[in-house]
Formats: sequence, structure tokens, C-alpha cells
Amino acid sequence: MPRITHEQVMEIFRILRMIRGRAYFFFKNFKYILSMDGLIRARDKNFNVVEWSRAFGSKAPHEVLNSLEVERVEVQLKKQPEPIVFSSMPEFLDWLGSKKGKSL
Repeated sequence: MPRITHEQVMEIFRILRMIRGRAYFFFKNFKYILSMDGLIRARDKNFNVVEWSRAFGSKAPHEVLNSLEVERVEVQLKKQPEPIVFSSMPEFLDWLGSKKGKSL
């Protein structure tokens, strides 16, 4: 998978805000998740906010997405009761690109 840049993370964040969505990135064999829900934060698997440094150390969000294997991405849209689940980062990026009108 191609590496994700800081600019791409900010574009993902911008599109999610535009479509009123929240994204939760789950990683294989890792007990914390990265969430984009108005803010970019670290959470535990119970969705409780935890200190970024406890979960990811000094890594920036794009470094987290590049260094850990994404197990799934869940997107919760404001008017949808059930989340949309993507099994890979490319699948999520394709879907998000369709919301924007082009690929990320």
C-alpha cells in the first residue's frame, strides 16, 4: 500500500467533516484505535479517549497509519444507525474519494 502523507490525512479529516462522518481506524494486534471525529484522537477499543502519547508515542497520525497494519476502518455517518465497515485502507480511500469526486 502506498504511504499516506500528512496532507492526505488532513484531506481525509476535511472530507469526513464535510460529509458529517466519523472514522475509526482499528489496527491488527494493537489495543488502541485512531479516531477522526471532529478531532484526531487516540481511543481504546471501548472508544474511551486516551492520551495520544500512551497509545502512539510521538508518532503523528500519518506515521501511525503508515507503521501499523490497519485491520478495518469503521465510518459512522450522522444520519445512519449502522457504521460502514471497510476491511482495508485502500477500500476506505476509494469510498472516501467517491464522496469527494476523485481518488485520494
